[in-house]
Amino acid sequence: MQSIQEFRLYIRNWHDNGTIKGLKMLLINCPFCKKRNETEFVYGGPVGSDRPDPNTVSDQEWVDFLTLVPNPTGPVYEKWWHARGCGEWFIICRDTTTHEIIESSDEKS
Repeated sequence: MQSIQEFRLYIRNWHDNGTIKGLKMLLINCPFCKKRNETEFVYGGPVGSDRPDPNTVSDQEWVDFLTLVPNPTGPVYEKWWHARGCGEWFIICRDTTTHEIIESSDEKS
């Protein structure tokens, strides 16, 4: 499955006279500001992807952590930052196959 950025670039290749065809922006339900366009948010990665201590892991494990991005298919809990809004972090569950947002949480992370 593609990342959201790759998905946007793919869709933008299908344009007509400068108009983007078929591009559906995510409406993310910020628990503090309610539904907003995805352009107001910054993706913070999957929940549970804790940074390992570089002093306790092998060089290869550290390089893998820094360079390999998980790309699961199906429902995934993700951290999002409302950078152009209230500035709060929260968690959503998004289906990476359909980009449908299944649920959102007001938990900060």
